Amino acid sequence: KVILQNLNCFFKKGNIYGIVGENGKGKSTLLKIILGIYPVDGEILINDKKQSSISMKNARKNLIGITEQEPILLSDSLKYNIFLDKNTSQSMSEAEILMNGFGLNKYVSDINSGKDVSVNDSNSNLSGGEKQKIAIIRQLMQCPDVMLFDEPTSALDKESRVFFIEYLKKIKKNHIIVIVSHDNNLINQCDFTIDLNGE
Repeated sequence: KVILQNLNCFFKKGNIYGIVGENGKGKSTLLKIILGIYPVDGEILINDKKQSSISMKNARKNLIGITEQEPILLSDSLKYNIFLDKNTSQSMSEAEILMNGFGLNKYVSDINSGKDVSVNDSNSNLSGGEKQKIAIIRQLMQCPDVMLFDEPTSALDKESRVFFIEYLKKIKKNHIIVIVSHDNNLINQCDFTIDLNGE
């Protein structure tokens, strides 16, 4: 089944791009194409290099990040879920800013004291909103050049949505940010919108 056809997009650092369209129009598929997960008949260029000539495994590790609509967290500590295996000594203050901004301040003191929360196998000890916030914070802390977000505000409270939008505006000059969303308030804050309904 052909989902996207005759689509030509150009993404430039310093901008936030909103992807909109009805269900089944290929919004999430477009993100997977950017990630190099789905094959295409056309060309995808990253800094003028063909995607096919680049190690997309390395790109996904170092250059391109994604936060999915229903993220799965690792069965480990909350701290590990945010930082993964990266050094935390110099970035804990930024993590605290993010956690407080997303209303997760109750976990900050636990992380700092070493009494960190353990995420269970099924992630059932955290709410849907908390999981989404942690996944967003993880990508923001990893700080890839290209940030992809699939329905990032679907489970967020109003205050967290406002903080998320303002934070993206603050960091966008050093990133390409692509957001799939049905949240009109979020899309209206994007610099450019790509509407897939016409595909």
